[in-house]
Amino acid sequence: MTDAWLKTATVVTAAVMAGEAIGLFLAEYLWSPKPNPWISPRNTLWLVSDLVCGVGLAYLALGRAGPSREAYTLALVLPALVSHLYREWEYLSHTTAGPYLENETSWMVNTLKLAGLGIVGVMLVT
Repeated sequence: MTDAWLKTATVVTAAVMAGEAIGLFLAEYLWSPKPNPWISPRNTLWLVSDLVCGVGLAYLALGRAGPSREAYTLALVLPALVSHLYREWEYLSHTTAGPYLENETSWMVNTLKLAGLGIVGVMLVT
């Protein structure tokens, strides 16, 4: 039963991560008026990391079980968890110009992803 819950939590979290990254890419890079102050090397790094981690987590969760699958999953979850915690701090502290989280809606989605990553991380280590 735990494997099914872990797989479900991982796939849902991965889908939200990758889906938001694709949506932000379309909205910020293709459809927004230029110049767009949100576009910066830091925000691009966060966007790409969400896409890579989301796709990687989905691949690992949906693929065949192997002896190192949990280790690879944890290797994607931990940096993603840290980056999402940083984004929370960045948004709540209001100390960074051009933050990744521009508004309350993006903050709520980030918090949802953070919760999902936390759940997956706890399930992996317990």
